[in-house]
Amino acid sequence: MGGGFVGFANAILCDGKDVGKELKRVFGKPGSKEYIAAQAQQGLFSAVANGPGDYKALYAAYLAAGVAPCDSWNYYLSTLTTADIQQIAKARFLGLSTNTPMKTSTHDPKQDGDHDVHVSSDLDDGTMIIDSPFTPGP
Repeated sequence: MGGGFVGFANAILCDGKDVGKELKRVFGKPGSKEYIAAQAQQGLFSAVANGPGDYKALYAAYLAAGVAPCDSWNYYLSTLTTADIQQIAKARFLGLSTNTPMKTSTHDPKQDGDHDVHVSSDLDDGTMIIDSPFTPGP
């Protein structure tokens, strides 16, 4: 989910908080116009989940679903493993196909040694939580 400066002259600058807000805006409220628009693109997430785990395809699926572009987030996705990319895409597809609200969180692998994406459910409010590894900058 993270972000940061990538160094391109025309880069769209954003940080992890910006990306988190965008993901919440699009995937956080079933029935909203943003969520409904994302549901129309759920096949793209399925294709990523069942494909080779291409981060570029996942980023394209997010853009098609209505998430605002962020070059540094695209870079961040490139640092994840193909299994992580597939796990994220599978979670997005399942959430959209079951009309489930989704939250995004991160954990620091430098602190906990956990370099994997985890998907869970919040039993209190029924949301799906996608928790990705992200090492914040200095």
